[in-house]
Amino acid sequence: MSLLSKQEQLRQLIDEQQEHLRQTFPPQMGSAIVALTGARDWHYLMFQRPLDAAHRDDSAHNPYLYPSGWYKALQLCFGKAADSPNVSPPNPGQRTLDAWADQVLLECDLLAKGEQVLAYCETGFMRMQQGEQEDFSVWLASRNMPTEWREREDLAWWTSTLARTYEHEMLELATGKIALQQQIDAFASQWQADGTVYRTTPELDDYYLRLGRLRVKSMAYHFFYPAQTLLGGCTVELYTQVLAILIGWALKHIDLCQAYVAQHPSCALRTLLAPHQTMAALVEALSETSGSDRMTIRRALDAYSLTHENVSYHCSVAGTPVPPLLRLDEQHLVWSLTGLLGEPFLFLTRELKLRNSYEYHAAAHVHEEFFRQDLYRLFSDKRFVKSAASIELRGVQGDLSTDVDALIFDRKTGVLALFELKSQDPFAYSRQERIRQRNYFYNAGKQVLACVQWLNRHEASALLTRLDPKLVKRLKVQKTYLFVLGRYLAHFFDGPAFDRRAAWGTWPQVLRLVNEAPFGAEDAHPIQSLYNKLLKDTPLAPLSPVLDVQEIPIGERTIYVYPDFKTYKHQVE
Repeated sequence: MSLLSKQEQLRQLIDEQQEHLRQTFPPQMGSAIVALTGARDWHYLMFQRPLDAAHRDDSAHNPYLYPSGWYKALQLCFGKAADSPNVSPPNPGQRTLDAWADQVLLECDLLAKGEQVLAYCETGFMRMQQGEQEDFSVWLASRNMPTEWREREDLAWWTSTLARTYEHEMLELATGKIALQQQIDAFASQWQADGTVYRTTPELDDYYLRLGRLRVKSMAYHFFYPAQTLLGGCTVELYTQVLAILIGWALKHIDLCQAYVAQHPSCALRTLLAPHQTMAALVEALSETSGSDRMTIRRALDAYSLTHENVSYHCSVAGTPVPPLLRLDEQHLVWSLTGLLGEPFLFLTRELKLRNSYEYHAAAHVHEEFFRQDLYRLFSDKRFVKSAASIELRGVQGDLSTDVDALIFDRKTGVLALFELKSQDPFAYSRQERIRQRNYFYNAGKQVLACVQWLNRHEASALLTRLDPKLVKRLKVQKTYLFVLGRYLAHFFDGPAFDRRAAWGTWPQVLRLVNEAPFGAEDAHPIQSLYNKLLKDTPLAPLSPVLDVQEIPIGERTIYVYPDFKTYKHQVE
């Protein structure tokens, strides 16, 4: 009889299987990283149909158990890379290495899912049957979805919504590509498939640079800093410029690979997707294209890179942003198409926070201004009067009670809205960080209380003088509403009930509830409508059944995941 609980047994099993898997890694870790990256990019591109559609990730199809085997495989790779950093990239004939990479990703996916089951059991979202049976049975114990699923769904919806903003420009570029296909085919016919594509023809280079810039523009909401903000020795403008060039080159590489394979059918596309590159050549090409000095370019590349030093930080939690670049050693790297075309700014943000914590937090105040301006775009009609900045509310003795991040007055209805805006970083990289994110957001309850107490002591109309005395002259506030909005996060699986004197939500949730459209002159009660919609919305309630019965084989044992306890009992009886 085992003295270990079933959770402890599962953890022990995962650790044993992980160590067994580690022994299968080839001695040259550089080759392993390239092969695994190529395999991951191949699966990613096969899912992207068409490639220029809104960015998606296969985890969206199973939001509870993310297929995060690549993260675990990278941790295993980089854990041994320092001991054997030699780079011997696979060539098209190395089918054995490709098969190994596919098998490793599959087995790592299963291990990662097992770890997610354990994490969900710790939070109470899942329960595990105890006893002497060999296998593991778990079921969903809560009707609320986990915090990370809500976060991922909001971000996916927001990304898709903003991508539609640039559909016309993307379509124009896609149409222009038809005229360039002959040049692509001609270059591919004389191209060495394992060579770089920094330079092709001026017309092709210009086209893909414009395409890269458009893709970056469509994801700029992930990295909201003024262009000249200095972080980690580079300006935000340079980080953006470097990313646009890299994405353009990556998209050009994909198209050239496809053209090359069409001309050489015996060559497999997946073997060409992740060419290893020398750092010196990449820095030189980026410097020439951007007009920036090499040292600064090198700093920017470092901030987009996964290394053995930061791998545990970025890859320890499932569903987090994929790295755009992977450092093989001091002289070599490989790009990840999955990372470059997915959420590269979110990876960059996290890396800058790790590398340059002081600068990062010192610049965080600009997030509030960006958030405020996004909010004000929903209230752009002249009927609304808005505060230029945050407003301080002081007590009887003149001491600061709290501040309000945004004030909006509707002259048509006499309604005043007070907004608390919270700009957290997305994605927790540990359970402890998720708790800190939760506590930070719920601390806004103190601000809600302070606002309520101030309004009880003062006339709300007194706040109108803080806006525009001329516009609000002789007007009075008829009704006040309080809002607390998080940029990415608001709804925590294990959070307490919200203070119902305010409406709480995320920015993507607000956009969804108003159908992404600003309020107009004829809208009857826009502020009250938004308030009521937020109060009635239930973001943590899944719209459909979470999952069917799933089997996760790990070694000789299996985890059975059931959608609820009733289904579990029915299956085992």
